Amino acid sequence: MTRIALAAAAQLADAVDAWGMPGLRALLPVAGMSVVEHQAEQARAIGCDIFLLLIDALPAALTEAVDRIRARGLPVQLVRNASDVMAACQSASELWLIADGLVAAPRLWRAAGVGEAPLLLTVEDGPVTATLERIDAQTRWAGLARLTPAQWADLPNAPADWDAQLYLLRGAIQSGVTQYACEPAMFVGGDATLADSLEDAADAQEKLLTTSSRVETGLVGRFVLAPMLALAAPALLARQSSGNVARLVSHLGAFGAIAGALTGHIAVAAGAGLAAAIGHQAADFIGRFRPTNRTQRVFGWLGLLLQFSALGVAERGMMVAAGRWHWGSGSNTMCLFLALTLLLQRRIAPRLAQWGPDFALAWLVSAVAVTLFGWRAGFDLAAALAGLFLLLPVAWSVRRDDVLASHAV
Repeated sequence: MTRIALAAAAQLADAVDAWGMPGLRALLPVAGMSVVEHQAEQARAIGCDIFLLLIDALPAALTEAVDRIRARGLPVQLVRNASDVMAACQSASELWLIADGLVAAPRLWRAAGVGEAPLLLTVEDGPVTATLERIDAQTRWAGLARLTPAQWADLPNAPADWDAQLYLLRGAIQSGVTQYACEPAMFVGGDATLADSLEDAADAQEKLLTTSSRVETGLVGRFVLAPMLALAAPALLARQSSGNVARLVSHLGAFGAIAGALTGHIAVAAGAGLAAAIGHQAADFIGRFRPTNRTQRVFGWLGLLLQFSALGVAERGMMVAAGRWHWGSGSNTMCLFLALTLLLQRRIAPRLAQWGPDFALAWLVSAVAVTLFGWRAGFDLAAALAGLFLLLPVAWSVRRDDVLASHAV
């Protein structure tokens, strides 16, 4: 099944560039990328094979945005009229319509993918949705639609000067395509918006970053690294290679931690371990906005395994540097606690895992404990503290559930 997305970059925004010229809605900046780039990433995430972009003109900034979309792996075809769209859709089985300037959270896209095509997302008419295309006196188009070949079969009959996307939308409405009503709260709360100004784009960026960030695993990851990454999001997302660079930092940091431990330098090992943890979390953060391919996912898992290896080797490495033989206890125990934290986060109790240990915390506690008490006692103390960070919230959760159950009885 060939799935095609049809977006538009023709409407002018209520904003001007450095030379005082009006810019396109599609080029407004949101979280380090333009609006049309966000649309392309979402289209690729839902399985679209080709991204059609309906244009009236091709300014340099739009050319650069198209080149960036292509560099991320999604073919882009520029179209100017209904004939171009019809020619591009010859072998397609499904066509997604994306409103010019739409910035939406993934849940709106998932709503558009529910059920059988053809399908049209709608929303109640109101002050917040006034910029959306009107369907009737009470309803407006929510910005997404899925069509089948029957809906674009009439495209050759479209007048030459008509907007091909709006022609398809009107034809779908008149043919009685199933309409799925979205909650107006999605637009009121900012989960979806039609960006028409820099202020709209800034609001969409804030909401996008908020809704796209899940609760991080571990205390340091949640309260220290996550806020730092959110602040750096525009710079991180503006670079196409940022995700791959973050994965490389994670891998090199893990190897550096092993080297630091083997040479008896706990500060070097802890610093490299922190760099590995930051790199891994940064790559995970970037991956929420850019769909990753299989190779990138494999390298992400490899980075996680390398971090486990680095921490597991740390105590034995310090032992080798000290000229002694010891199987190790503290760092290996910390690996077990970290594995339990990840299990909680992914399978059992995500809200509980946010209070558990993480790699950054393990390296910080280890560096301090080893410096104060020596490599063997220090790692054992660090393991005890890491276990406490995990077991205390687990015990609190169990007790809370028991109390709630007793009250329920």
